[in-house]
Amino acid sequence: CIRGVSFQRSNEWKLYRVKDWRIGKGDESLYEPLIPLFRTRLSANLKAIETYSMALENKTNTTYYVSKNDCAKSVDSMRKEVKSGFDLVVTSPPYGDSPTTMAYEQFSWLPNVWLNLDRRPPGKLAKEMLGGIVAKKNDKIGYSPIDRAIEKMSARRKEGRSEKDHLKLTKEIQLKNLSFYRDYLKSIENIASMVNPEGYVCFILGNRISGGQEMRMDLFTDWAFKQNGFKKVGKTKKRNIPNTRMPKANPSGSTMNHEYIVVLRKYSD
Repeated sequence: CIRGVSFQRSNEWKLYRVKDWRIGKGDESLYEPLIPLFRTRLSANLKAIETYSMALENKTNTTYYVSKNDCAKSVDSMRKEVKSGFDLVVTSPPYGDSPTTMAYEQFSWLPNVWLNLDRRPPGKLAKEMLGGIVAKKNDKIGYSPIDRAIEKMSARRKEGRSEKDHLKLTKEIQLKNLSFYRDYLKSIENIASMVNPEGYVCFILGNRISGGQEMRMDLFTDWAFKQNGFKKVGKTKKRNIPNTRMPKANPSGSTMNHEYIVVLRKYSD
Protein backbone atom coordinates (compact mmCIF):
# COMPACT_ATOMS: atom_id res chain seq x y z
CA CYS A 1 0.00 0.00 0.00
CA ILE A 2 2.84 2.38 0.85
CA ARG A 3 4.52 1.76 -2.48
CA GLY A 4 1.17 2.35 -4.19
CA VAL A 5 0.90 5.93 -2.90
CA SER A 6 4.57 6.82 -3.42
CA PHE A 7 6.34 8.22 -6.47
CA GLN A 8 7.76 4.81 -7.22
CA ARG A 9 7.54 2.83 -10.43
CA SER A 10 5.24 -0.17 -10.17
CA ASN A 11 6.39 -3.71 -10.98
CA GLU A 12 9.91 -2.98 -9.71
CA TRP A 13 11.96 -4.34 -6.82
CA LYS A 14 14.46 -1.50 -6.96
CA LEU A 15 13.47 2.02 -5.93
CA TYR A 16 12.98 3.95 -9.16
CA ARG A 17 11.00 7.17 -9.11
CA VAL A 18 8.25 7.59 -11.68
CA LYS A 19 8.92 9.79 -14.71
CA ASP A 20 8.49 13.54 -14.08
CA TRP A 21 8.14 12.96 -10.34
CA ARG A 22 9.57 16.40 -9.59
CA ILE A 23 6.79 18.01 -11.61
CA GLY A 24 4.12 15.89 -9.93
CA LYS A 25 5.57 16.48 -6.47
CA GLY A 26 3.79 19.82 -6.21
CA ASP A 27 0.55 18.68 -7.84
CA GLU A 28 -2.03 18.01 -5.12
CA SER A 29 -4.29 16.26 -7.64
CA LEU A 30 -1.76 13.40 -7.70
CA TYR A 31 -2.07 12.88 -3.94
CA GLU A 32 -3.61 9.54 -2.98
CA PRO A 33 -4.48 8.88 0.68
CA LEU A 34 -3.06 5.72 2.20
CA ILE A 35 -5.85 4.72 4.61
CA PRO A 36 -8.58 3.87 2.01
CA LEU A 37 -6.12 1.71 0.10
CA PHE A 38 -5.07 0.02 3.34
CA ARG A 39 -8.71 -0.67 4.30
CA THR A 40 -9.39 -2.27 0.92
CA ARG A 41 -6.33 -4.51 1.22
CA LEU A 42 -7.11 -5.35 4.85
CA SER A 43 -10.70 -6.32 3.97
CA ALA A 44 -9.43 -8.63 1.22
CA ASN A 45 -6.99 -10.27 3.65
CA LEU A 46 -9.68 -10.72 6.31
CA LYS A 47 -11.98 -12.33 3.76
CA ALA A 48 -9.21 -14.76 2.81
CA ILE A 49 -8.66 -15.62 6.49
CA GLU A 50 -12.39 -16.24 6.98
CA THR A 51 -12.46 -18.55 3.98
CA TYR A 52 -9.43 -20.45 5.28
CA SER A 53 -10.91 -20.67 8.79
CA MET A 54 -14.13 -22.16 7.44
CA ALA A 55 -12.10 -24.79 5.60
CA LEU A 56 -10.48 -25.79 8.92
CA GLU A 57 -13.72 -25.99 10.96
CA ASN A 58 -13.79 -29.77 11.10
CA LYS A 59 -10.04 -30.26 11.12
CA THR A 60 -7.65 -30.92 13.99
CA ASN A 61 -6.65 -27.72 15.78
CA THR A 62 -3.15 -26.48 15.06
CA THR A 63 -0.81 -23.99 16.67
CA TYR A 64 1.57 -21.65 14.90
CA TYR A 65 4.54 -19.46 15.70
CA VAL A 66 5.99 -16.60 13.68
CA SER A 67 9.69 -16.01 14.24
CA LYS A 68 11.43 -12.70 13.57
CA ASN A 69 14.90 -14.21 13.98
CA ASP A 70 17.48 -14.44 11.22
CA CYS A 71 17.81 -18.16 10.55
CA ALA A 72 21.04 -17.64 8.64
CA LYS A 73 22.98 -16.24 11.58
CA SER A 74 21.60 -17.50 14.88
CA VAL A 75 19.38 -20.36 15.92
CA ASP A 76 20.00 -20.12 19.68
CA SER A 77 17.35 -17.45 20.23
CA MET A 78 14.77 -19.53 18.34
CA ARG A 79 15.55 -22.55 20.50
CA LYS A 80 14.94 -20.50 23.64
CA GLU A 81 11.58 -19.24 22.39
CA VAL A 82 10.36 -22.38 20.60
CA LYS A 83 11.51 -25.23 22.79
CA SER A 84 9.17 -27.73 21.12
CA GLY A 85 10.60 -27.13 17.63
CA PHE A 86 8.63 -26.92 14.38
CA ASP A 87 6.44 -29.51 12.68
CA LEU A 88 6.18 -27.54 9.45
CA VAL A 89 8.30 -24.83 7.82
CA VAL A 90 6.99 -23.09 4.69
CA THR A 91 9.15 -20.37 3.19
CA SER A 92 10.46 -18.80 0.01
CA PRO A 93 14.10 -17.81 0.55
CA PRO A 94 15.96 -15.24 -1.57
CA TYR A 95 16.91 -16.64 -4.99
CA GLY A 96 20.34 -15.03 -4.87
CA ASP A 97 22.31 -12.21 -3.28
CA SER A 98 20.67 -8.77 -3.31
CA PRO A 99 23.18 -6.89 -5.52
CA THR A 100 22.99 -9.32 -8.46
CA THR A 101 19.52 -10.87 -8.18
CA MET A 102 16.64 -8.81 -6.82
CA ALA A 103 17.09 -5.76 -4.61
CA TYR A 104 15.45 -7.27 -1.54
CA GLU A 105 16.83 -4.54 0.69
CA GLN A 106 15.42 -1.78 -1.52
CA PHE A 107 12.08 -3.58 -1.73
CA SER A 108 11.91 -3.54 2.09
CA TRP A 109 13.36 -0.09 2.67
CA LEU A 110 10.34 2.10 1.87
CA PRO A 111 7.84 0.39 4.23
CA ASN A 112 10.58 0.04 6.86
CA VAL A 113 11.06 3.81 6.92
CA TRP A 114 7.36 4.65 6.79
CA LEU A 115 6.58 2.30 9.68
CA ASN A 116 9.71 3.35 11.59
CA LEU A 117 10.94 -0.25 11.74
CA ASP A 118 14.45 0.32 10.40
CA ARG A 119 15.79 3.60 9.08
CA ARG A 120 19.19 2.35 7.94
CA PRO A 121 20.01 2.84 4.24
CA PRO A 122 19.48 -0.14 1.90
CA GLY A 123 23.24 -0.73 1.58
CA LYS A 124 23.55 -1.59 5.27
CA LEU A 125 20.51 -3.84 5.18
CA ALA A 126 22.01 -5.75 2.24
CA LYS A 127 25.07 -6.70 4.29
CA GLU A 128 22.87 -8.63 6.72
CA MET A 129 21.18 -10.66 3.99
CA LEU A 130 22.29 -13.96 2.49
CA GLY A 131 25.59 -13.34 0.73
CA GLY A 132 25.83 -9.82 2.17
CA ILE A 133 29.37 -10.42 3.44
CA VAL A 134 31.36 -11.43 0.37
CA ALA A 135 33.99 -14.15 0.70
CA LYS A 136 37.58 -13.11 0.06
CA LYS A 137 38.57 -16.22 -1.85
CA ASN A 138 36.96 -18.98 -3.86
CA ASP A 139 36.08 -22.13 -1.99
CA LYS A 140 33.89 -25.20 -2.42
CA ILE A 141 30.32 -25.43 -1.16
CA GLY A 142 30.35 -29.22 -1.27
CA TYR A 143 27.64 -29.74 -3.89
CA SER A 144 29.35 -30.39 -7.21
CA PRO A 145 26.69 -28.98 -9.62
CA ILE A 146 26.81 -25.60 -7.84
CA ASP A 147 30.60 -25.70 -7.43
CA ARG A 148 31.01 -26.41 -11.17
CA ALA A 149 28.54 -23.67 -12.12
CA ILE A 150 30.45 -21.10 -10.05
CA GLU A 151 33.75 -22.17 -11.62
CA LYS A 152 32.29 -21.71 -15.13
CA MET A 153 30.82 -18.26 -14.44
CA SER A 154 32.11 -15.39 -16.51
CA ALA A 155 31.30 -11.69 -16.80
CA ARG A 156 29.76 -10.53 -20.06
CA ARG A 157 32.27 -9.41 -22.67
CA LYS A 158 32.07 -5.67 -23.28
CA GLU A 159 33.76 -3.70 -26.00
CA GLY A 160 36.62 -1.64 -24.63
CA ARG A 161 36.94 -3.60 -21.41
CA SER A 162 40.44 -4.92 -20.76
CA GLU A 163 41.10 -8.58 -20.08
CA LYS A 164 42.26 -7.66 -16.58
CA ASP A 165 38.97 -5.90 -15.81
CA HIS A 166 37.02 -8.78 -17.34
CA LEU A 167 38.76 -11.29 -15.07
CA LYS A 168 38.19 -9.03 -12.06
CA LEU A 169 34.45 -8.81 -12.74
CA THR A 170 34.30 -12.56 -13.31
CA LYS A 171 35.90 -13.20 -9.93
CA GLU A 172 33.45 -10.79 -8.26
CA ILE A 173 30.49 -12.67 -9.74
CA GLN A 174 31.92 -16.00 -8.60
CA LEU A 175 32.58 -14.76 -5.06
CA LYS A 176 29.12 -13.24 -4.70
CA ASN A 177 27.48 -16.51 -5.71
CA LEU A 178 29.78 -18.51 -3.46
CA SER A 179 28.93 -16.21 -0.54
CA PHE A 180 25.20 -16.57 -1.14
CA TYR A 181 25.26 -20.37 -1.22
CA ARG A 182 27.56 -20.45 1.82
CA ASP A 183 25.00 -18.47 3.83
CA TYR A 184 22.03 -20.32 2.33
CA LEU A 185 23.55 -23.66 3.34
CA LYS A 186 24.03 -22.36 6.88
CA SER A 187 20.42 -21.20 7.03
CA ILE A 188 19.23 -24.66 5.93
CA GLU A 189 21.36 -26.30 8.62
CA ASN A 190 19.82 -23.99 11.24
CA ILE A 191 16.28 -24.60 10.03
CA ALA A 192 16.84 -28.36 9.88
CA SER A 193 18.01 -28.37 13.50
CA MET A 194 14.71 -26.78 14.58
CA VAL A 195 12.39 -29.19 12.72
CA ASN A 196 10.97 -32.03 14.79
CA PRO A 197 11.37 -35.67 13.66
CA GLU A 198 8.67 -36.48 11.08
CA GLY A 199 8.30 -32.73 10.45
CA TYR A 200 8.17 -31.15 7.00
CA VAL A 201 9.82 -28.29 5.13
CA CYS A 202 8.33 -26.71 2.01
CA PHE A 203 10.59 -24.35 0.03
CA ILE A 204 9.44 -22.24 -2.93
CA LEU A 205 12.52 -21.51 -5.07
CA GLY A 206 13.71 -19.88 -8.25
CA ASN A 207 16.62 -20.95 -10.45
CA ARG A 208 18.39 -17.78 -11.57
CA ILE A 209 21.03 -17.34 -14.26
CA SER A 210 24.27 -15.72 -13.12
CA GLY A 211 27.50 -15.40 -15.04
CA GLY A 212 25.95 -17.40 -17.86
CA GLN A 213 25.17 -20.36 -15.58
CA GLU A 214 21.80 -21.60 -14.33
CA MET A 215 21.92 -21.92 -10.56
CA ARG A 216 19.78 -24.91 -9.58
CA MET A 217 18.49 -23.89 -6.16
CA ASP A 218 15.89 -26.67 -6.29
CA LEU A 219 18.56 -29.37 -6.54
CA PHE A 220 20.83 -27.64 -4.02
CA THR A 221 18.00 -27.33 -1.46
CA ASP A 222 17.12 -31.01 -1.90
CA TRP A 223 20.78 -31.98 -1.39
CA ALA A 224 21.34 -29.67 1.60
CA PHE A 225 18.34 -30.96 3.54
CA LYS A 226 19.29 -34.57 2.80
CA GLN A 227 22.64 -33.85 4.45
CA ASN A 228 20.62 -33.01 7.56
CA GLY A 229 18.43 -36.12 7.85
CA PHE A 230 15.60 -35.25 5.43
CA LYS A 231 14.08 -37.21 2.57
CA LYS A 232 12.24 -35.91 -0.50
CA VAL A 233 8.44 -36.07 -0.50
CA GLY A 234 7.05 -36.57 -4.01
CA LYS A 235 8.44 -34.77 -7.03
CA THR A 236 9.54 -31.15 -7.28
CA LYS A 237 6.62 -29.11 -8.60
CA LYS A 238 7.13 -26.38 -11.20
CA ARG A 239 4.84 -23.38 -11.66
CA ASN A 240 4.79 -20.01 -13.38
CA ILE A 241 5.71 -17.13 -11.08
CA PRO A 242 2.45 -15.34 -10.19
CA ASN A 243 2.07 -11.58 -9.60
CA THR A 244 5.79 -10.95 -9.82
CA ARG A 245 7.53 -7.56 -9.72
CA MET A 246 10.64 -9.19 -11.13
CA PRO A 247 11.45 -8.44 -14.78
CA LYS A 248 11.23 -11.39 -17.15
CA ALA A 249 14.57 -10.44 -18.69
CA ASN A 250 17.47 -8.11 -18.10
CA PRO A 251 20.49 -7.01 -20.18
CA SER A 252 22.37 -10.18 -19.25
CA GLY A 253 19.60 -12.49 -20.44
CA SER A 254 16.51 -14.17 -19.03
CA THR A 255 15.93 -14.13 -15.27
CA MET A 256 13.29 -16.35 -13.69
CA ASN A 257 9.92 -17.22 -15.17
CA HIS A 258 9.22 -20.25 -12.98
CA GLU A 259 9.30 -21.31 -9.36
CA TYR A 260 9.93 -24.76 -7.93
CA ILE A 261 8.26 -26.24 -4.85
CA VAL A 262 10.44 -28.69 -2.90
CA VAL A 263 8.98 -30.67 0.03
CA LEU A 264 11.10 -32.80 2.37
CA ARG A 265 10.48 -34.68 5.61
CA LYS A 266 12.79 -35.22 8.55
CA TYR A 267 13.36 -38.87 9.44
CA SER A 268 16.10 -38.54 12.02
CA ASP A 269 16.66 -36.75 15.33
